[in-house]
Amino acid sequence: MRQLMVVVCCVQAWPTRRARQAFDVALCVFIYVVPGLVVAASYIATGRTLLSGGHDVVLLRRDAGEVLLLLLLLF
Repeated sequence: MRQLMVVVCCVQAWPTRRARQAFDVALCVFIYVVPGLVVAASYIATGRTLLSGGHDVVLLRRDAGEVLLLLLLLF
């Protein structure tokens, strides 16, 4: 005997199109923008620390800071 397979599919029902758009914008902000700003801020802080003269600047330390800021620009 062959059995039929039943597939259940859920569909979101939004009250208005504007509500769906607001949710999409908020989701984008919380998933991409906020984490991106946190990473950018931490890269900038680390890069500034590495690039600041301080007492004795080691060439490798300066290169690391430049690479870190370059990564920030790329992402």
